[in-house]
Amino acid sequence: MNNQPNQPLINLFREKTTVRLLNVYKGLPIANDAIITRVEASAICVSSIKAQVVCMFLDRETFIQSPTLPHIIRASVLKFDSSQMEVWLGNFQRTNGTIGERKQVRVAPVDQLNSFVQPKSLRGMIKADLADISQNGMAIYLPRAYFVADVFKLEAELVVHLSLPVSSTPPVYSGFNAPRTSDPMARFSRDNLRGTHEMTSYSGSDSDSRKDASAAPSDGKLTLRAQIRNIHHENAQSRVRIGLHLFPNLEAQAIISSFITQRQSELVREVKTLYDMLNKFEK
Repeated sequence: MNNQPNQPLINLFREKTTVRLLNVYKGLPIANDAIITRVEASAICVSSIKAQVVCMFLDRETFIQSPTLPHIIRASVLKFDSSQMEVWLGNFQRTNGTIGERKQVRVAPVDQLNSFVQPKSLRGMIKADLADISQNGMAIYLPRAYFVADVFKLEAELVVHLSLPVSSTPPVYSGFNAPRTSDPMARFSRDNLRGTHEMTSYSGSDSDSRKDASAAPSDGKLTLRAQIRNIHHENAQSRVRIGLHLFPNLEAQAIISSFITQRQSELVREVKTLYDMLNKFEK
């Protein structure tokens, strides 16, 4: 295949070939194979699964990945046929960065969830909203008025107090079962969304947890040591998004894992419901 940088990106695609589509739904990575069914002058038609069609409809775009492509390519949704699970893509652009390289599932809470952060340099605690959480990381929204650059700076350490709403019983799964694998991306494969695998809980790495003294009572309350990894000012919302690396112990990992699994189940059901609504609306 000719990969000259100035050639039209449409020339990189071939009919009846398989590519991988990448989207995110409320923090969950949705990545599945798609077949290119048609290639026209400036657009391609791809056939994928329900979850991917829903995400493309909501995002109005997707990211295309393939070993045969020189870059990950961003594509806009031009039109779609949900009943056939086909989507027309165009307006192709090369992208750079780490799209598609997320190694851990990250989920957002269903409602606003408060946390309290205590910077190492301060005695008091500051209220912040939980943006999302993964097995070893989380993001919080801090009101702009409470952001002090000398306190909240990269690599600064702090303690996070929060309570995750974890069900006392295992969540009920409806057509979605996690495979016996530690790869979080495998949860959203074609077979898993069809419910063909046996359910097990997600388990992250515990290589650092034994060295930590974080507390994690069984009621979902967590006290976690964390370190600031990135800071993003969201001026339109008058807040600052702060990304944290967490150092949970085994008990904390279990609670976080349970919350992630519970939210995954809820979000997958949301996607299925949205697909049914989308398909009904099209008719």
